[in-house]
Amino acid sequence: MNNIQKIYIFFIIHLSNSRKKLMPGTVNNQNTQPIHHHTPTSKPNKLSRFLKALRKVSNNIYIRFVDLFRCCFSKTPKNPQGQAKIDENDRAEKLEKILQKISARKIQQYYRAHVKRVKEAPPNDYGIVSSQPYDGTKPEHIGRTYHFQIKKDGQNQKKILRVMYSPTKGPDSPMEGGFKSIDRIDKKFVRLEIVKGDSFRKEINNNDDLEGTSTVIPGIAVDSDTMIARFGGDSLSDYLQNISSINPAHFENAVKDLQTLHKRNTYLIDIKLANLTYDGKNVNFIDVDNRVRIDPKKPNITKFNITLCYTTTKLLRVLIPDFFGDGSGSFSLGPKTDAEKKSYFKVSDEYAFLLAMIIATSKKDDLKRAFYGRNVGVKKNREFHGVMNNDNQSYFRNWIQAHVKPKFHSNIASILRDPYEYAQKSSNPPYLSDMLLFKGSMLKGVCRNFWVNSSM
Repeated sequence: MNNIQKIYIFFIIHLSNSRKKLMPGTVNNQNTQPIHHHTPTSKPNKLSRFLKALRKVSNNIYIRFVDLFRCCFSKTPKNPQGQAKIDENDRAEKLEKILQKISARKIQQYYRAHVKRVKEAPPNDYGIVSSQPYDGTKPEHIGRTYHFQIKKDGQNQKKILRVMYSPTKGPDSPMEGGFKSIDRIDKKFVRLEIVKGDSFRKEINNNDDLEGTSTVIPGIAVDSDTMIARFGGDSLSDYLQNISSINPAHFENAVKDLQTLHKRNTYLIDIKLANLTYDGKNVNFIDVDNRVRIDPKKPNITKFNITLCYTTTKLLRVLIPDFFGDGSGSFSLGPKTDAEKKSYFKVSDEYAFLLAMIIATSKKDDLKRAFYGRNVGVKKNREFHGVMNNDNQSYFRNWIQAHVKPKFHSNIASILRDPYEYAQKSSNPPYLSDMLLFKGSMLKGVCRNFWVNSSM
């Protein structure tokens, strides 16, 4: 007990005793007469008035001392101006919210007027309304040209499907494919230009079959030789040059989107590492404008490209019968023959996806050497069945053991051995997304130095 507490107790006891002594009922000594309170009919004497005043003073002193004691023991803010600062911050926060609402209303008004102007402007043949290069107050936006994809709905009303802009900065190093090159790029959009071939077709901007997918990134032709696409991340093949492998779970959304496309009779055909990007969370499909779309109600001629090391000789002979005639790698197919080959298109996509995923998720070099150790290039006079064979099957089995649901081990092994034969013999085969194992499928166990004795 400290000194302040002792003083407080002393005063409380002292005042309490004083109050007891001064109470009328307690003053009753033998030598004094009892003091009675006066009534309206009795005259108060001087002693009673004195005692009443003394009690009042005593009570006031008692209350004031207790208040004083409470103040002494209550915590005071370290900063006497703390409460004032809190009030000031609260006022500033309220003012900021008011200003934000005013700003939001202005932006909304400007945006509505802008949307009206865009919808009233006549789009070009590709359904694009383009702005003049930006020359406003934001230096980082100087020179941007914005593009708005316009489409008419069922009631013949115009609506804006996409808003894009042309980046102003070129890539750090050349980024060129067989038919297109990346001319400008930033972290939101890339601009591509034709390197080889004819101008972009108008129907390339019809991406209804991609609706609801998040990892399939189409390019939108804004004119005959320029295309804008959403930035999907770093090239997966370039990324793997610095990082040996990635988590298999980052392929999950991509393979689910692939299933969505297959259910809509859309096939990407040219799946490979060079056509995949990685944004740190998901693997994404790019360069998908030459995909095969089979629509019996709308007969058309399908033209597509395919990368030879991601297919087999047998698949090529079914999908592209005249491949070994000119070897150009780009072919036209009629809708009837397309419809007859749905199962082969599906397995062709799944086989190529598996090869890309295996390469990207293998930590050690054993499986990669097993993949590249064989001659995977398709040749005219040689039947190439699939990447998995008797010599390297142990490495592939280890990967299957780690990343495929047990009841589908034989399915995946059959696809890797001979995708053509799997498509021919399988009746209503499961989708690849239903067979792969992602939950808890980390990279441990891939290419382990042991043999799996289970038969596949």
